Amino acid sequence: FDPMTGQVRIPQNWQHTTMYMFFALNGFSDILIALRAPVPVGLDYATMSLACAVEGLLFFYHLHGRGNLDVLVHQLLILAIVPGVAVTALEARNPHTVYLPMLRAALALLNGTWLWQAGFILYPPFPDHDWDLEDQESIKFVTMVFCWHILGILLFMYVVYVIVYHICQVKEKLTGTEVELGPLSPHTPQAQSESDME
Repeated sequence: FDPMTGQVRIPQNWQHTTMYMFFALNGFSDILIALRAPVPVGLDYATMSLACAVEGLLFFYHLHGRGNLDVLVHQLLILAIVPGVAVTALEARNPHTVYLPMLRAALALLNGTWLWQAGFILYPPFPDHDWDLEDQESIKFVTMVFCWHILGILLFMYVVYVIVYHICQVKEKLTGTEVELGPLSPHTPQAQSESDME
């Protein structure tokens, strides 16, 4: 804060630092759960949902005084963040489903890939390749690129599914036992191996 002007210095850095602190809090809760510390059930979901909500709130108020394309890029990012908050909260209520973690993973991938894309649009790494922040054609194109990100993520997840399915099929043939896939949750006791029991 600059007492002479009454303005906050470098507010974007403070916004990013705030966002990182909430994701660090989520990481810390994940570490506690991995160490089997006595923490409330669902703490990891609650802190992840909170971190995403803070990210969305900060990006929402990151829009003021910006060009149309800049605003659109941030609005599309918020479209990836808000469902992530909702899905993470739903997953906390129903941790034994496979579909919610898959949807959360897809939304997290969309959030991450769109953050990268936003960086390339708003801060082009190559000189003389700046985007016109008021051009309507650029706005239409960027919206289409966002849809391509969704399609690419769905294709990527499909490929991962097919690979895991075939690995399980091979393992079933080799061992003669059925491989059961299900959600992995830090709150459910893992089956002990024979070496752990001895």
